[in-house]
Amino acid sequence: VRMSPHQVIIEGDIIDNDGGGDDNDNDNDNDGGRSRPFDGVALLSSAGSTSTSTSSSIGAMITTLSTSSRRDRHRWLRSAGMPSIAAYPNLTAIYLDNERYITCLHDSIGTLKNLRRLHVTRCNSLQSLPEAVGNLHLLEEINLFDSNQIRELPASIGGLTSLKVLTLGGSSAVANKTLTTLPPSIGECSNLEVIELDKCKALASLPETLGSLSNLKVLSLRECKALTTLPDSLTRCTRLQELRLLKCIKLAGLPHGMHQLKNLEDLVMLKCKSIKELPPSITQCTSLAVLDLRGCRRLEVLPDDIADLRQLRQLYLSDCSKLTRVPDSMDALVKRLDLCEMKNLKLLDQA
Repeated sequence: VRMSPHQVIIEGDIIDNDGGGDDNDNDNDNDGGRSRPFDGVALLSSAGSTSTSTSSSIGAMITTLSTSSRRDRHRWLRSAGMPSIAAYPNLTAIYLDNERYITCLHDSIGTLKNLRRLHVTRCNSLQSLPEAVGNLHLLEEINLFDSNQIRELPASIGGLTSLKVLTLGGSSAVANKTLTTLPPSIGECSNLEVIELDKCKALASLPETLGSLSNLKVLSLRECKALTTLPDSLTRCTRLQELRLLKCIKLAGLPHGMHQLKNLEDLVMLKCKSIKELPPSITQCTSLAVLDLRGCRRLEVLPDDIADLRQLRQLYLSDCSKLTRVPDSMDALVKRLDLCEMKNLKLLDQA
């Protein structure tokens, strides 16, 4: 679904703004925004009149966000906050985008037993999610992209046994500088397949419980510049296919036991400037197809058995300025690669 700034998409219940209700409706009375069960999507954007409402009911919230001017909508959110949404138990998705005055989500979100997608993007005052989120046992996606003040995730996140995708961090112009780690309970999200923490620049560590994520396929840590190590338990994530570590400039090395990652296909370590060597066991990652080490300026050696990577098709070594020697097996490896980039190397003559 494509969203314009400030639009709200509610999927599951259709909020009918064409009639009914007044500004005095309470949280348990949904006449002000008549709802009916529906499997489609209600798309409510900022186009329309400039009328406002001060009611705290969800119907009034939707009406206000969808029909008011940008200035009036922000004034309303600052004064009223996010109201209860308990009157809409059939919601399956919530999308909030660029609502900069939302500081928290209402605890009633925990009553939405059918919720499958929670997207709260570019909400730059939001600092955390309520503990009640842990009650959403059918939730499959959490997207907090560019909500860059998120300081922590609730410990209750371990209750999200259906969660498949978790996205935090920011885009090229935005970074999260407050999130320092994930709660240990993340290891209880047994169906989690994708974790994206790009540009979480204060992220200093990941919990050892990460190794319990037996279904994890993608771990993206682009520009996590405070991260110094990865937990050794990561090698127990045997379904892992993509490990993205671009510009993790303080990362000193990869975990021991990399040989357990038999399904790893892409390992991207572009500009990991503190890496000096790769663990020898990496040559037993039998599915590895892409190895990107560009700009790893402290990398001194490659594993002797690097040619054992029979599935390797792309190897990037440009600007590895301290890499002065390569294993004898490199000749055989280079011949079968589709792409080998080795610009600006200072390789010494090898007898």
